Amino acid sequence: MIAGILARNRAGQGGGLPSWCTAHPQTLAAILRCYRHDTAPILIEATCNQVNQFGGYTGMTPADFVRFVHGIARAEGVDPARLILGGDHLGPNPWRAEPAPQAMAKARDMVAAYAATGFTKIHLDASMPCGGETLTETGMAARAAELCAVAESVAPGRPAYVIGTEVPVPGARLTRKQRSPSPRPKPQGRPWRCTARPLRPGGSKAAFGRVIGVVVQPGVDFGNERIMAYDSTAAARLAALAPCLEGPLYEAHSTDYQSTAALAALVQDHFAILKVGPELTFAFRQAVMALERLEERMGLPPSGVTAALLAAMRAARRIGGPMCHRGRKKSG
Repeated sequence: MIAGILARNRAGQGGGLPSWCTAHPQTLAAILRCYRHDTAPILIEATCNQVNQFGGYTGMTPADFVRFVHGIARAEGVDPARLILGGDHLGPNPWRAEPAPQAMAKARDMVAAYAATGFTKIHLDASMPCGGETLTETGMAARAAELCAVAESVAPGRPAYVIGTEVPVPGARLTRKQRSPSPRPKPQGRPWRCTARPLRPGGSKAAFGRVIGVVVQPGVDFGNERIMAYDSTAAARLAALAPCLEGPLYEAHSTDYQSTAALAALVQDHFAILKVGPELTFAFRQAVMALERLEERMGLPPSGVTAALLAAMRAARRIGGPMCHRGRKKSG
């Protein structure tokens, strides 16, 4: 399903695929409801911190997440066969405070769990140092290849891979004083070669042929105070280099809050996969709080939803629960 979309985009015919990165049941239901009356593929992703073999901050393992999403799809009248499930930033990030051998052992187990339960889009990301080590690009790539080998051993020939780690700081942390991120002009340079080299030899050549995307910075980001809109002119050199990847196209992270015109320009410039996450639950929160204000205006009994939400967040902060998760890689 993804291959056809990428082929059309590569040929200059436009077309892209949104990647919905959320584990919120109501937002997922709203997304899936929009697909009832068409036949488009639906890409839904989970991150390593959200979902892993220990439950992540959602409390779900990969198998749990598959059942969870499939159940919502059926409830909304959508055939689960249309779903493409992706694992985002799969690597040692949740355990990066631990020594590298232990962190990578858990990362291997996580990738195996994702691959075994039907996730077919795997973003390999071993870019984070573990246990205070110094990690080179070559080391990152070797670890990514190690994780790829695990996925291939569990689901031979099935996964499509995304490589690259050039993403904005997640979690809406861009401040008013920070400079705008700039598009990088050479995605096929050293990081690309470093990752490609260990994936090609020793039986992994076929896996390298299933690399569908490279995560690069198109110059977009967002924070609590501002949104960095996509500038197609600034990214022109990057867009022109897409054919140099010889198959894969670009994947853009943190495309939340971009305008319709900006999203269309991203797709035209070969960012064929556009990830969005925090904006989805932000919109849900806005809607719920708007309904609470209507209660006041209509003289209805108060639901107390805002007070309950704040109390839950404060309680989670006191006990170090999932709502105050501070991992570097979060959804979107």
